[in-house]
Amino acid sequence: SFFVDHNSRATTFIDPRLPLQNGRLPNHLTHRQHLQRLRSYSAGEASDVSRVRGSSLLARPPNTLVATIRSQHHQDVVPMAYNDKIVAFLRQSNIFEMLQERQTSLGRNHTLREKIHYIRTEGTVGLEKLSCDADLVILL
Repeated sequence: SFFVDHNSRATTFIDPRLPLQNGRLPNHLTHRQHLQRLRSYSAGEASDVSRVRGSSLLARPPNTLVATIRSQHHQDVVPMAYNDKIVAFLRQSNIFEMLQERQTSLGRNHTLREKIHYIRTEGTVGLEKLSCDADLVILL
């Protein structure tokens, strides 16, 4: 199972509510919080803050194992829009079985099955057309 950390807008396998060891944040979380603080300023203040604090931030050396793994991971990952992810999810071969496990009435609801099929064939255009359909939104 995984957890959603709403402060950093990320998912993690570690519960973000748990206290940290030694009361210190790992370096990547410290950097993420710094970026979050920069985003919370207005546009004019962010540039001033980044100039003042930018000199105190040190970059991690690129020859570490973590940097190597991250660079390989980022090369494999293709950024997708949210709607593209939904369409990709609905295009799975066993999607009707997966959705029927969550909502047993899907087997009897022919209209909803047609809407899912429409999104599978039309892609993001079909999803945008059906984005206000309450039954579909509840199902997804």
